[in-house]
Amino acid sequence: MAPDNDPHQDEARLSEIVNRLLHFIWTLPLILLQFLYSSS
Repeated sequence: MAPDNDPHQDEARLSEIVNRLLHFIWTLPLILLQFLYSSS
């Protein structure tokens, strides 16, 4: 049986969170730019 607190699993979860965060940081300015561009 594998332990619940598997460090490799935590690492994978952490990398997934980082990827989502980076994706959010990249897409947010683009969405804002499109919003500003369309509202003007």
